[in-house]
Amino acid sequence: MKDFSNYTGRFTVGIVLISGSFLVYLAYPVILLALPFPATVKIGMTVVIWVLSWGVFSIGIFLSGPEGIEWFRGLWKRTTTGNAHEKRI
Repeated sequence: MKDFSNYTGRFTVGIVLISGSFLVYLAYPVILLALPFPATVKIGMTVVIWVLSWGVFSIGIFLSGPEGIEWFRGLWKRTTTGNAHEKRI
């Protein structure tokens, strides 16, 4: 894996956007279960938030470049396989 000790601002913003795009999953239960709107409005809000999330994710990938994608894949792999404490090289 590459040395990411010299992060650029663009790379950092891209990674923040990629990571932040996953926060939408916290909004789904609130929208669908807690808000006092008709079902059609709830579904519409969910679709809009889903599209915005993918837009933010895509912009994050664009800004972070190939290095950001590689960094995020490594983070995702460490997080999902239970090796979250694995040292980054």
